[in-house]
Amino acid sequence: MNAYGDLLEHVNSLKIIDTHEHLADEKARAAKKHDILMEWLTHYMSSDLISA
Repeated sequence: MNAYGDLLEHVNSLKIIDTHEHLADEKARAAKKHDILMEWLTHYMSSDLISA
């Protein structure tokens, strides 16, 4: 098997993959009206402007 296949097989065997999201969980998002774009812009845009 090649490196990609080995890695894919290993990843597929994992029970949990943490993507490190900065969003509220589904229950919290569903419980209130909110603007998902604003959530992303508030967190990421300020960091992007600083790093740019």
